[in-house]
Amino acid sequence: MNNLLMNVFHKIETLTETKSIFQYSAEVIVSEIVSVIAEPIKKLNLSIIRNSVVIERGKYFVNNDLIVLDEGKLIIEAGVQLFFGKSCGIVVLGSLEVKGNAEDLVVITGDKWKNITFVENSIDIRIKSFLKYVVIHGGNGSSKNPRDEKSYFFEKEKSRGGNIFSKGRNLLLDHVIISNGKAESGGGMFVYKGILEMRNCIVCNNEGVRTGGIEIYNPSFNKNTVSNLSNVVIDGNKSIDSAGGISINKGTIILDKLFVQNNYSEEFCGGMIIRNTSINPLESVNVEFTLLKDSVIMNNSGSTNGGLYCSNCFLIENIFSNNKISNNIARDSNSHDFEHQKFIN
Repeated sequence: MNNLLMNVFHKIETLTETKSIFQYSAEVIVSEIVSVIAEPIKKLNLSIIRNSVVIERGKYFVNNDLIVLDEGKLIIEAGVQLFFGKSCGIVVLGSLEVKGNAEDLVVITGDKWKNITFVENSIDIRIKSFLKYVVIHGGNGSSKNPRDEKSYFFEKEKSRGGNIFSKGRNLLLDHVIISNGKAESGGGMFVYKGILEMRNCIVCNNEGVRTGGIEIYNPSFNKNTVSNLSNVVIDGNKSIDSAGGISINKGTIILDKLFVQNNYSEEFCGGMIIRNTSINPLESVNVEFTLLKDSVIMNNSGSTNGGLYCSNCFLIENIFSNNKISNNIARDSNSHDFEHQKFIN
């Protein structure tokens, strides 16, 4: 594994409090990613995956979609690099297991390639996909839902989820770098419903019309489940209309040691937007909530809001009590670090 990227992951693992500083810039990380991408050696002759298929160590060119059907499983072993051709990517109806490790990353990238798309499994909704020690770089989003081309989430915009799109799935990302993605919404990643767990991840240098880094809509909409982002750095992402770094709308999610920094929006909030939820709820309250704790939101820039904007939210406690929100810039207003729009009944 590249030494600098190994150090990057180690640094993320040790970000334990709001005093911690993540020292690697998005530009440095992306430069190292580009340096480890190698020319593919052979073509991967694989398309439809009906059972269990393993891609062994190697550098492959893929000139078609890899489609994992409902009962299928695609296993990608450590040391694999997949380089996709134009408008190609991975579509997961079944399950995907990416098994990189600290010594051998998996790299998924391409030339104007699409992304990794996860959609509902019609057989068993409990199926879990996971990606460990992976770089996903330079995707351009999905333009249609493989199950329903008339889906609302694909009618309104040309693309969602530059590198990852997930709808109604149980998904774990562990030591994953999501970089240089582009999409109309969620330049790095877009998640709708389902359960999302991210730990020790970096989302950097992505671009979206709405939300540059991660857009999460109604996570863990079943109140018996909770999504969780822990030790996640969201750095150097850009948007035109809305959140530069991350936006969350409804649902139930815990954000623990989230580092939202150096993100930019041309119009609205540079850092983070939270909408239509309770924030930091009392333990006994059985409601959808966003729990934000031990997190840092700093050095973000937006037109009317700099760091954190909350809309239609119940604030249960002072959001500054266990988070550091500072040094953000609202270029055309005084809402530099935080603005709360009162809950509307």
